[in-house]
Amino acid sequence: MAGIMLKYIGWDIAGNTPLLNKGKPLIRISKNDVWLCSEYEKELISRLIRRDTDVGLDTTTKTPICRRLPSEYGEYATEVWCDGVKYGVMLYSTREGWLFYPTGALASILVKHIDEPIIITPKTRRLKGKYIEIPGEHRTRYIVFLAGRYAGICRNRNNKCKVKDIAPNVFKDLPPTDPHDIADANRPYLDTLIHEAFAFIKNVAYKYSPPYAVAYSGGIDSTITLYLVAEALGAKNIVAVYSDTGLEFPETRRFAEKIAEKLGVTFEIVHGEKSFIELIEEKKELPTRNNRWCTGELKIKPLYNYYTRHNIRLVFEGIRRYESTTRQRMKRITTSRFMPGIRRALPILNWTRLEAQLLSIYKNIDINPIYNKGFTRIGCMICPAMHLYELHLSYFRNKKVFREISVKLSKDLGYILKGLWRKRPINMANHSK
Repeated sequence: MAGIMLKYIGWDIAGNTPLLNKGKPLIRISKNDVWLCSEYEKELISRLIRRDTDVGLDTTTKTPICRRLPSEYGEYATEVWCDGVKYGVMLYSTREGWLFYPTGALASILVKHIDEPIIITPKTRRLKGKYIEIPGEHRTRYIVFLAGRYAGICRNRNNKCKVKDIAPNVFKDLPPTDPHDIADANRPYLDTLIHEAFAFIKNVAYKYSPPYAVAYSGGIDSTITLYLVAEALGAKNIVAVYSDTGLEFPETRRFAEKIAEKLGVTFEIVHGEKSFIELIEEKKELPTRNNRWCTGELKIKPLYNYYTRHNIRLVFEGIRRYESTTRQRMKRITTSRFMPGIRRALPILNWTRLEAQLLSIYKNIDINPIYNKGFTRIGCMICPAMHLYELHLSYFRNKKVFREISVKLSKDLGYILKGLWRKRPINMANHSK
């Protein structure tokens, strides 16, 4: 079964509500993930707009959508969609921190929040990319202006202003939207998604005897997977297996235990033979994206040992193809050479994070609070899969752990926080067999 696929997002302007595979296509879904912006991201968007334009636009009461951009845009970049338009691109720079690149559509919204907007008389029909004169002194990065029936935004450089984008002055700051309203508007789509997932889970499971395992991390993907499997096969037949690496966020383990209890499934915790601290002291290096020895030692081996000890032959995992290029090539039913004899089933392989979020709202499933602190994924406190800004957020939350790792590696904190170690070539001497 291929599963249901989200192809595009439309927008109901009257209700200020994004619609999945419905209405006029606005946001096209390709290989890049899409999601409801977190509380951290919503506050960040408001702050960046205020910082760069000196115009207050409160996005914390709205439900903006983020769409991941390819890596060529930088260390981390997302499009921001809100009020039925593209607000701009938000990017994390290793040199400058957070940057924001606004659109003309956003300028059309912002200009309505300015008491006396700047009005210019264009000397050419095509303004985008041209330098224009803006009267007065301005200290902001961007300047919003009106030019006839159009609103635009220009980059301010020493009183020279280069127009970055321009759009018809027709867009409005729409009323706030509650996430529950969005879930309700997309209920038929979500029901179809759930029913297809149930059918897939039952179709895979009938060949195997319970108990069935769910590899549970406490993240949204494995939480939704645990819910779907428990509903489809019965909670009494399910064991949620949580692999504690020793570097988990404290909130995550507590959350995982709470969800397992709420769903009525058995909850088991497994550990590696050695701790992460012992392993980096032994290997003298951090895991990289090309050599994630931590996954083998601290997750796969403990999980596999548990499965074989309890005669579990079918495991459900919350893997999604939008998470990485490697996962885009995965099949929905698969095996791993590191877990011989175990069948892996991936019910939400074709889901976006947005679909998982809306289902959690629709079915009143709690989500790990770490997401609203700025993290896009739930894993270890230090991980090669982290984006640089997440690494920095994690450091400020877990300074003691970072300092201990620094000492064990005989490296200063600057080495860790620059994040260059995440992409080092494979060291075959330490490569997991």
